[in-house]
Amino acid sequence: MYQTYTDDIPLELTSSMYSPLAANDAENDQPAHQEAVFLDGKTTRPIRRPLLTVSWAVGALGAASLASITFVINTVVLIWALKKFKFEHGVAKVFAGDCHQAETINTLIHLAVNALSTTLLSGSNYCMQILCAPTRKEIDEAHAKNRWLDIGVPSMRNLETVAARKVVIWWLLGLSSIPLHLMYNSVFFSTIAANEYDAVFAYESFIEGGPQGLYSKAQFANIEDIQAQAKTWDRLEPIACINSYATEFLSTRRNLVAVIQPKTSPDGTPLRSMSGNGSVERVISHTFRFDNQKPGTFDFYNWICDAPDGNTRYGLGASEMSSSYPCSLKLSKIRTHSDRWHSNGWDIKYCLSEPVKGECSLNFSLSIVVIVIICNFGKSLLMFLVAFGIRDTPLITIGDAVDSFLNSNDPTTDEMCLISKDAIKTKECEHYHRGLIDFNEEAFRGKKGYSLSIGGKADPIKYRPNVKRWFNAASGPRWWGCALLFYFCLVTVSILFGYGILMANDKNTRDFSFKDLIDMGIGAVHPTTLISGLRLHSIGGTTLMASVLMTNVSQPILSFFYLLSNGIFTSMLLADEWSHFAHERKALRLSKPKLGQRSTYFLQLPYRYAIPLLVLSGVLHWSVSQSIFLAQVASFDKTGKLVDPAAISTCGYSPIAILITIVLGCCLAASMTLLGLRRYKPGIPLAGSCSAAISAACHGRSDVDTTAPLQWGVTSKEGEEIGHCAFSDHDVHLPTEGALYAGLRKRI
Repeated sequence: MYQTYTDDIPLELTSSMYSPLAANDAENDQPAHQEAVFLDGKTTRPIRRPLLTVSWAVGALGAASLASITFVINTVVLIWALKKFKFEHGVAKVFAGDCHQAETINTLIHLAVNALSTTLLSGSNYCMQILCAPTRKEIDEAHAKNRWLDIGVPSMRNLETVAARKVVIWWLLGLSSIPLHLMYNSVFFSTIAANEYDAVFAYESFIEGGPQGLYSKAQFANIEDIQAQAKTWDRLEPIACINSYATEFLSTRRNLVAVIQPKTSPDGTPLRSMSGNGSVERVISHTFRFDNQKPGTFDFYNWICDAPDGNTRYGLGASEMSSSYPCSLKLSKIRTHSDRWHSNGWDIKYCLSEPVKGECSLNFSLSIVVIVIICNFGKSLLMFLVAFGIRDTPLITIGDAVDSFLNSNDPTTDEMCLISKDAIKTKECEHYHRGLIDFNEEAFRGKKGYSLSIGGKADPIKYRPNVKRWFNAASGPRWWGCALLFYFCLVTVSILFGYGILMANDKNTRDFSFKDLIDMGIGAVHPTTLISGLRLHSIGGTTLMASVLMTNVSQPILSFFYLLSNGIFTSMLLADEWSHFAHERKALRLSKPKLGQRSTYFLQLPYRYAIPLLVLSGVLHWSVSQSIFLAQVASFDKTGKLVDPAAISTCGYSPIAILITIVLGCCLAASMTLLGLRRYKPGIPLAGSCSAAISAACHGRSDVDTTAPLQWGVTSKEGEEIGHCAFSDHDVHLPTEGALYAGLRKRI
């Protein structure tokens, strides 16, 4: 049961000295300027705020609840995996089978993962904005020191002023997001098969069951099985055969028979076979290598290019004829002349290829999910602490600030009713000679010099309506930081996209079309799109974690970009709400409204902007997770048996996902830019999030009723030589251009 006091008591007196985040800060709840406090003789005892009586606390509780639901989901998935699957070296195979099905499951899982991670990110951002919101006492102390604070937007500058415990929680919330975004998308990852095979160079009689000759079962145990099954295999023309086997990781095919043409003398006489009367001329065994080969140091399919007369047959140059010249770089010319394909001394008519069902698996990492769960649990606790532990009264919204400053005027901004954020930020903002200087913000920014003095009554200035664009509301560092980060990401992703296309063309010996990119799938593990040179022989543990960090380093960067863009949108929409007070009468939007005032469960960014931004951020996180991702390669022998329980951990990339990421990123940047080009209606000076500029506009009449709809404008009577502007519940009008209004008192 809490005692009720009159509404005349200012916001500072409704905060608590019992808060666990404000312990030993009993004086925090008393305003810095005692002469401005309305006590009404009632009481000066701070009032303990009942839990969840303010909208931001309800919002923080909602964020904490969603984080807790995410924690429960992660924990349930972990328990399910531990009970149902066998773990080897901390990794369990939760699905094995068709690659297309594995790809679909993987895509759906990553959509869910990124939805959950985006929920955690937005909840953290919400709570961090609450934590860095200043109380009235902190604002008064800052103003007394000629400093201003941010109201209504995420702000690091406020961390120098707010309570130390809030700063600690703020940093913990922020830092806990880093491992989450580095790890979460790699809890589930895919493995693709790499098949070893025998390439049998044989006459057509081999297919009909003819004698094998020199290559018998004694030399090649697999030769009889190949001969017995070859008739049922796929027939591939030379060009299709080249394209199918010119890959480092053969996943959907295995052994093949290259059907060769008999050699004849110039007069047409058949030449004697190397194998005598046998039907097999040569067998080449392809064994998958688990070493860390650098690109170009080992030809996985060099047998395709083995043609001593390649200069005349394919038009190869002298350097291309060198044995050290990679086969991959010769394939384009060989493909052009595939009707003359010659390999290992024989002209090849066609191939019979053994098709195999692509064996892909979806894996689950125990160590990664444990890290995710620990961070998730810690983040949930911190959010609950924000919801239940903050007992003071931070000024979260513009409405909170206006209500506070109208009920308890800030003497440091008295008679500065036309001051703007830009003017406040200018160091020369001291004092102007009475009536001699026309207020001009361009000159005010330092383009002209003035003789400054301190003391005495502030001088009036002439009102000059300045039309501002929305981008003026956000600070330069926010815009520069966001722009530089965007261009860095855009260039990096574009380079990766170009690299992906070049490598795909190189490995497939032909130019990829847009349809080819789509057919490869989004986030699908494909032999063509595995990054060579990053292969780590892994059985889990350190090398797996190295690949995880390598593939997910872009996720925290994207999260930081989201926070910056969120701050810019918030700044622009905050200023839009502010500007409307000069043209229409509106009730204040408060965290804890009284009768007649509006409540809010969003902080400063309206839902119509916040929800699309959040959805776009989630889709961007998903597309980035599918652009470059953790992949493993498992080797199978010529009979389909797993060669080694170990696997190669590497990075895979998806060109179409990279393209989607580029498009989505450009859409976000374009929407922010176009919104920034909109114009605010001239009227009230642009205050932005600046506490001093907001305070300066709130020196209204002592009887102003903040529970009534308010409007900013001229509150002085007609005919007065020097007018005054402020918020009022009475009739007001816009300032008259050229008229004098209360001047500047001192620099903030």
